[in-house]
Amino acid sequence: RYKLLCATVIPRPIALVTTVDEAGLVNAAPFSFFNVFSEDPPLVVLGLQHRPDAALKDTARNIAATGAFVVNLVDEPLAEAM
Repeated sequence: RYKLLCATVIPRPIALVTTVDEAGLVNAAPFSFFNVFSEDPPLVVLGLQHRPDAALKDTARNIAATGAFVVNLVDEPLAEAM
C-alpha cells in the first residue's frame, strides 16, 4: 500500500519536521507525507505514522505534548542525500 500511494504522488517534496520534546531536546524527522491544505486559515497537514506496536513516533508525541512543529523544506543537495 505504501509503495502504491507513494508512486501516485511522485515527485513530492521532502521536509524535515522539527519538534522539541518536553525536556527541550530537538528532533528532526524526514517527511514526504505533508501538504498545505488551506491559506485562510493557514493549515499544513502532516501524515503522522505510528510504530508497529501502535506507539507514537517522536514527532507525533512531541506535537501532542507541545502543540508545535516546524516544516523545513529540503533543498536539492540534501534531498539527494535523503
